Amino acid sequence: MVIIIGDVLISKLIERIGSNDVALLLDEATDVTVYQQVIMYLRYLHDGDIKTQFYGVERLKESATGANLADLVQMRLQRDNINLSQIKFVGSDGAANMTGRKSGFVAQLRKQNPTVVGVWCINHRLALSIGDTVKSLMWLKRYEGTVQQINKLFEYSPEKTRKLEQISAQYESMLSEGRRKKFVRPAATRWTSHERANDAIYHGYEVLLQTLNYFTEEARIRDATAAGLYAFCRQYMFIGIVYMLQAVLPVIGRLARLWQKDILIFSEVKPSTRTAIDKLTELKQNREPLNQLRAEFEGGGRFSDGQVQFTHKNDKKLDEFYDTFITELCNNLEARLSLTPLLEAFELFDPCRFPGVDDKQYGKEDISLLCQQFGLDEEKTQDEWCNFRYKFDSPPMSSLTTAGDVCKVVLKQRNVLEDEYPNLCKLAEFALLVPMSNAWPERGASCLKRIKSRLRNRMKGDLLQAIMTIDLQHGADDDIIADAVTAWRNKPRRNVFGPVHHEDIYKTVNDLSELVNNVSDKFEKLRELICYDEQLQEAEMLNFDACGGKDEYM
Repeated sequence: MVIIIGDVLISKLIERIGSNDVALLLDEATDVTVYQQVIMYLRYLHDGDIKTQFYGVERLKESATGANLADLVQMRLQRDNINLSQIKFVGSDGAANMTGRKSGFVAQLRKQNPTVVGVWCINHRLALSIGDTVKSLMWLKRYEGTVQQINKLFEYSPEKTRKLEQISAQYESMLSEGRRKKFVRPAATRWTSHERANDAIYHGYEVLLQTLNYFTEEARIRDATAAGLYAFCRQYMFIGIVYMLQAVLPVIGRLARLWQKDILIFSEVKPSTRTAIDKLTELKQNREPLNQLRAEFEGGGRFSDGQVQFTHKNDKKLDEFYDTFITELCNNLEARLSLTPLLEAFELFDPCRFPGVDDKQYGKEDISLLCQQFGLDEEKTQDEWCNFRYKFDSPPMSSLTTAGDVCKVVLKQRNVLEDEYPNLCKLAEFALLVPMSNAWPERGASCLKRIKSRLRNRMKGDLLQAIMTIDLQHGADDDIIADAVTAWRNKPRRNVFGPVHHEDIYKTVNDLSELVNNVSDKFEKLRELICYDEQLQEAEMLNFDACGGKDEYM
C-alpha cells in the first residue's frame, strides 16, 4: 500500500506537468550500503505558481559519469512519458560530471535537446566564495583548523564534555533556552555551519578557556591537545578573528538562508548579493567589530582580567588583516555570484532597468540571445517586444520592481496575453523556471539517509522511492488516500499458485472428499476398538473382585 501511495503521488505530479516545460534538479548521494543514488526534483509552473517537487530516486549501477547519468535520467523520463525536449534547465551543484563542456551530464543532454541550459547552484557558489577567501588567508585557515580541533576534542571525550557542562552551568552566556550551545565543526558542505561554529566560540569563550585550562594544568593527566588549543585561543589574533566573523558571517548567513527558499527566482540573486557586499563594505569602513573588541579590554570589560594580552603591534596586525579579509571576500562574492550572459538576458523584464519607450534598442540583444538558445522565432519575438514595452508605463507593470514580478504578472494574465505575445509568455515562463538553488536535492539526500538507515539497509528501490515521495510531497494532494485506495482496489491480486483451471478444482474437491470419508471410517473403527478394549478391562476387574482379590488361575 505504501508503494501504491508513492506511485499515485508521482502519477499526479506527471499529470500536472503534462506537456509543459520543466527544470530538472538532481544530485548524487551515497546511502548506507555505499550505493550511489541519484535524487531528482522537477520545477514547473502550475496555475501561474512555481512548484518544485520530488520526482524520484534511482540507483546508479555504474560510475557517475555524465553519460551514465544521462542514460539513467532518460530511462526514467521515458518510463514516465516525459519528453526530453520538455527539459529546459538542469540545476546541479556544479561538479565536473554535471557541467563539463564535453562529457558532462548537461553536454550529454544537449546532444538530443540543444535548448537545455545548465545552472550552477547559487548556494554552492556562495560556499565556494567563502572557501576561496579562507584558502587565501593563512590566519583564517589556522582559525578554521582550531575550531575543528575544539569540536573533535569534546565530541570524542565524555570526560571533557562533562567538565565543559559543569563549567558552562556557571555562565549564562553559554546557555540558550536551557540548552548548552555545542561547539560546531565548520564544513564547506554545510552552508551555515561557519556561522553557528563561530557563534558558539563567541558566546562561550570564557567557558572554553576555563575548560582547556583545567585539562592543561589541573587535570590528573595533562592533555597536550588541550594545552596547545589553550595557548592559541588566548592569542589576540584568534579572538580578533572571532569578533570579526561574528559581524561578517551573519551577512553571509542571511544570503544562504534567503537562497534556500522554495520560490527563489533569478531576479532575487543580484539585489541580495549587492546588499550583502554593501553591508560588508560598511563594516569595513566603520570597523565596528574591532572597536567592540578594543572596548572589551578596558576596565570591567570581558577581557580586562588579562587572559588575552592586548598589544598595539597585534592590534595593528589585526586591523590590516580585517581590511584584507573583507576586500577578498567581496571580490570573491562578485566573481562567484555573477549571472551568466543568458540569465542576464532575462533581466530585460526588469522595470527598473527599462529606459523608456523612446529607447528602441533596449532589449533587442537580449531577445536575440534568448531566441537563439530556446529555438524561438526571433523576428516574431522582436515584434512582440516592440509592442510589449509600452506596458511598463501602465498598471500593473508600472508598480512592479523586479523582473520576476513582471514574469509572474505575465503568466497570471497568460490567457489574455498569449494570443498577442506567445513567445514573450514562453520567455517569462522560462525565466521563472530557472533553478537558481539546488537546495531541494540536498534535502532529498538528507531524507535518503534518514530513511535508509543502518537498521533498514536492505530496503528495495521501489519502497525507498515510495517512502521518500510520501515524506517529501506530503500535503501536495488532499485526496491522495482516496485515490490510493482506488488504485489498490483496481490492482490485480497476486496469484501465488499460478493459473487455476476448473477441472483441477473439481478433482481436488473430490480427492479431499474421499480423504475425509476415509479418515471418518478409520476414526469410527478406532473408536469401536477403544470401546471394546475398555469393556474387556472392566470385565477383568469384576472377575478379580469376585475371587477375593486373587487370580482365578491360582
